[in-house]
Amino acid sequence: QPEPARTVSYNLLELKDVRQYQVMNRTLGMLLVIEGKVKNNFTDPCDMIQLEATLFDQEGKVLVSRRQVAGSFASSKQLEELNREELDKIINNKVSIINNNFNVRFGDETPFTILFDNVPKDATDYKVRIIDASIVSGKGNLAQ
Repeated sequence: QPEPARTVSYNLLELKDVRQYQVMNRTLGMLLVIEGKVKNNFTDPCDMIQLEATLFDQEGKVLVSRRQVAGSFASSKQLEELNREELDKIINNKVSIINNNFNVRFGDETPFTILFDNVPKDATDYKVRIIDASIVSGKGNLAQ
């Protein structure tokens, strides 16, 4: 028999300083930027925190969603001048993600940036949620 699906609660991962703003990009036009931090309130470290941002219309209908691994951010100048491929390289930079989103200890924070271009004109609201993370529980071999 297959194992029952496991429900994981990420309620001890806290979204902090989340904000959204628009930036005029040289090649893409208007970008919607959602950025912030995720704070680890678990006593155990965690890795590979992933988020999902969703844009809604006035009636609450989902218009578009985007998933992003935390750990990287883009500067204002990069947001204004780089094309989509270059921006994706920055916010998906493996070195930044490993440095900022691996072994995130209790009380530590990791940044995130989620970008939308071609934002639907009827988008009026957004929501960010944590959709995945690896919680490292137990002492492991080295600490025993």
